[in-house]
Amino acid sequence: MGEYVWTIAKVGGKISRAAADELNELGIDAIGDDAGDGGVNGAFEAKSSVFFHGECNYGNPEDFMTFCREHNLTYHVSYAAQPGCFGSGIYFWNPTMAEPKECDADDSGDPVVAYWFLEDALSKGLSLAGVVETLAAAHDKAVPPLELVDEEEKV
Repeated sequence: MGEYVWTIAKVGGKISRAAADELNELGIDAIGDDAGDGGVNGAFEAKSSVFFHGECNYGNPEDFMTFCREHNLTYHVSYAAQPGCFGSGIYFWNPTMAEPKECDADDSGDPVVAYWFLEDALSKGLSLAGVVETLAAAHDKAVPPLELVDEEEKV
Protein backbone atom coordinates (compact mmCIF):
# COMPACT_ATOMS: atom_id res chain seq x y z
CA MET A 1 0.00 0.00 0.00
CA GLY A 2 1.35 3.42 -0.89
CA GLU A 3 1.30 6.80 0.75
CA TYR A 4 0.65 9.40 -1.94
CA VAL A 5 1.74 12.88 -0.85
CA TRP A 6 2.03 16.28 -2.51
CA THR A 7 5.36 16.43 -4.33
CA ILE A 8 7.10 19.20 -6.27
CA ALA A 9 10.14 18.55 -8.47
CA LYS A 10 12.25 21.35 -9.89
CA VAL A 11 14.85 20.52 -12.56
CA GLY A 12 17.48 22.50 -14.44
CA GLY A 13 20.67 22.21 -16.46
CA LYS A 14 21.74 21.57 -20.03
CA ILE A 15 19.62 19.09 -21.95
CA SER A 16 19.17 17.83 -25.52
CA ARG A 17 15.81 17.99 -27.30
CA ALA A 18 15.30 14.20 -27.13
CA ALA A 19 16.11 14.11 -23.41
CA ALA A 20 13.90 17.17 -22.81
CA ASP A 21 10.90 15.39 -24.34
CA GLU A 22 11.61 12.35 -22.18
CA LEU A 23 11.99 14.54 -19.06
CA ASN A 24 8.61 16.17 -19.69
CA GLU A 25 6.91 12.79 -20.07
CA LEU A 26 8.68 11.28 -17.04
CA GLY A 27 7.82 14.29 -14.89
CA ILE A 28 4.15 14.16 -15.75
CA ASP A 29 3.98 10.37 -15.31
CA ALA A 30 5.97 10.24 -12.06
CA ILE A 31 4.75 13.36 -10.29
CA GLY A 32 1.84 15.01 -12.03
CA ASP A 33 0.84 17.70 -14.44
CA ASP A 34 3.35 20.41 -15.22
CA ALA A 35 2.84 23.64 -13.35
CA GLY A 36 0.86 25.27 -16.14
CA ASP A 37 3.93 27.16 -17.32
CA GLY A 38 4.24 25.13 -20.50
CA GLY A 39 6.39 22.40 -18.99
CA VAL A 40 9.85 21.91 -20.47
CA ASN A 41 9.17 24.11 -23.52
CA GLY A 42 7.84 26.87 -21.28
CA ALA A 43 11.01 26.68 -19.19
CA PHE A 44 13.16 27.11 -22.30
CA GLU A 45 11.17 30.18 -23.34
CA ALA A 46 11.22 31.68 -19.84
CA LYS A 47 14.89 30.76 -19.28
CA SER A 48 13.89 29.11 -16.02
CA SER A 49 13.93 25.68 -14.46
CA VAL A 50 10.97 23.38 -15.01
CA PHE A 51 8.80 22.03 -12.25
CA PHE A 52 6.22 19.32 -11.90
CA HIS A 53 3.77 18.88 -9.07
CA GLY A 54 1.22 16.33 -8.01
CA GLU A 55 0.82 13.36 -5.72
CA CYS A 56 3.65 10.85 -5.74
CA ASN A 57 4.04 7.61 -3.80
CA TYR A 58 6.02 8.50 -0.64
CA GLY A 59 7.14 11.66 -2.48
CA ASN A 60 9.87 9.58 -4.10
CA PRO A 61 9.94 9.60 -7.93
CA GLU A 62 13.03 7.35 -8.11
CA ASP A 63 12.99 6.76 -11.89
CA PHE A 64 12.62 10.51 -12.48
CA MET A 65 15.57 11.34 -10.18
CA THR A 66 17.70 8.59 -11.76
CA PHE A 67 16.98 10.06 -15.21
CA CYS A 68 18.07 13.49 -13.99
CA ARG A 69 21.36 12.12 -12.62
CA GLU A 70 22.03 10.17 -15.84
CA HIS A 71 21.57 13.41 -17.82
CA ASN A 72 23.50 15.64 -15.37
CA LEU A 73 20.41 17.65 -14.47
CA THR A 74 20.17 19.35 -11.09
CA TYR A 75 17.00 18.47 -9.20
CA HIS A 76 15.15 19.44 -6.04
CA VAL A 77 12.23 17.21 -5.05
CA SER A 78 10.22 18.26 -2.00
CA TYR A 79 7.46 16.17 -0.52
CA ALA A 80 4.80 16.78 2.09
CA ALA A 81 4.51 14.99 5.39
CA GLN A 82 2.21 12.06 5.93
CA PRO A 83 1.19 12.50 9.58
CA GLY A 84 1.95 9.41 11.61
CA CYS A 85 4.27 8.03 8.91
CA PHE A 86 6.98 10.55 7.98
CA GLY A 87 7.75 14.26 7.91
CA SER A 88 8.29 16.61 5.00
CA GLY A 89 11.60 16.35 3.19
CA ILE A 90 13.76 17.12 0.19
CA TYR A 91 15.80 14.98 -2.19
CA PHE A 92 18.41 16.99 -4.07
CA TRP A 93 21.36 16.48 -6.37
CA ASN A 94 23.57 18.40 -8.77
CA PRO A 95 26.35 17.23 -11.08
CA THR A 96 29.10 18.19 -8.59
CA MET A 97 27.74 15.76 -5.97
CA ALA A 98 28.89 12.13 -5.75
CA GLU A 99 25.58 10.96 -4.31
CA PRO A 100 22.06 12.39 -3.93
CA LYS A 101 21.24 13.89 -0.54
CA GLU A 102 18.17 14.35 1.62
CA CYS A 103 17.18 16.84 4.26
CA ASP A 104 14.15 17.79 6.30
CA ALA A 105 11.79 20.44 4.95
CA ASP A 106 9.04 22.71 6.16
CA ASP A 107 5.56 22.64 4.63
CA SER A 108 6.63 24.97 1.82
CA GLY A 109 9.51 22.72 0.73
CA ASP A 110 12.29 24.88 2.18
CA PRO A 111 15.16 23.07 3.92
CA VAL A 112 15.21 23.03 7.72
CA VAL A 113 17.59 21.56 10.26
CA ALA A 114 16.86 19.49 13.30
CA TYR A 115 18.73 19.62 16.59
CA TRP A 116 20.71 16.48 15.70
CA PHE A 117 21.93 18.18 12.49
CA LEU A 118 23.20 21.18 14.46
CA GLU A 119 24.93 18.93 17.00
CA ASP A 120 26.61 17.02 14.17
CA ALA A 121 27.69 20.26 12.46
CA LEU A 122 29.12 21.55 15.73
CA SER A 123 31.04 18.32 16.35
CA LYS A 124 32.59 18.66 12.88
CA GLY A 125 33.60 22.27 13.57
CA LEU A 126 31.12 23.68 11.08
CA SER A 127 30.31 27.36 11.57
CA LEU A 128 26.91 28.96 11.19
CA ALA A 129 28.06 30.06 7.72
CA GLY A 130 28.84 26.40 6.95
CA VAL A 131 25.38 25.30 8.09
CA VAL A 132 23.77 27.99 5.92
CA GLU A 133 25.94 26.91 2.95
CA THR A 134 24.82 23.31 3.45
CA LEU A 135 21.16 24.37 3.53
CA ALA A 136 21.62 26.59 0.45
CA ALA A 137 22.59 23.50 -1.57
CA ALA A 138 19.29 21.91 -0.52
CA HIS A 139 17.18 24.92 -1.51
CA ASP A 140 15.27 25.02 -4.78
CA LYS A 141 17.02 28.33 -5.59
CA ALA A 142 20.13 26.19 -6.30
CA VAL A 143 18.45 24.72 -9.40
CA PRO A 144 19.70 26.44 -12.58
CA PRO A 145 17.54 27.23 -15.62
CA LEU A 146 16.84 24.47 -18.13
CA GLU A 147 18.94 25.09 -21.25
CA LEU A 148 18.40 23.38 -24.60
CA VAL A 149 21.64 22.29 -26.29
CA ASP A 150 22.40 20.57 -29.60
CA GLU A 151 22.45 16.77 -29.60
CA GLU A 152 26.18 16.85 -30.39
CA GLU A 153 26.96 19.13 -27.43
CA LYS A 154 28.14 17.35 -24.30
CA VAL A 155 25.47 17.50 -21.62
